[in-house]
Amino acid sequence: MLERGEHSDEQVRVEGKVPREGRTNLEKQEESDSEKLDADVRRLGKGAIVAMGGRVGGRVMLLVSQVILARVLGPAGFGLYALGWTVMQIVSLIAPLGTHDGVIRFGSPAWKKTTVCSVRFLCAEYSSLR
Repeated sequence: MLERGEHSDEQVRVEGKVPREGRTNLEKQEESDSEKLDADVRRLGKGAIVAMGGRVGGRVMLLVSQVILARVLGPAGFGLYALGWTVMQIVSLIAPLGTHDGVIRFGSPAWKKTTVCSVRFLCAEYSSLR
């Protein structure tokens, strides 16, 4: 008579599984790695859902605010607002003028020299243009 949790040789052969007690350390390690991978994939999926939900929520809020502004300001006022908003978006794209690349290129050698003044200067320059 089999105790609870035990398998007969026939059951093992039919199911194609090896009981836990009969597994090698390598098989146990592979199973552990597989479980860790599954947990990481689930965590990544949850993070992606949260990020996508945040983006969608932000877009919905932007749409609602635009509709409210259009109703409150009227056609002429909203047209001026939209024009100003567009100009500000274009300026914010052009304003850094390659500062990102400059900080990466010139910041790395300054960081290696451990000259705090030059690193602070580059960070201040970057943040002022941003």
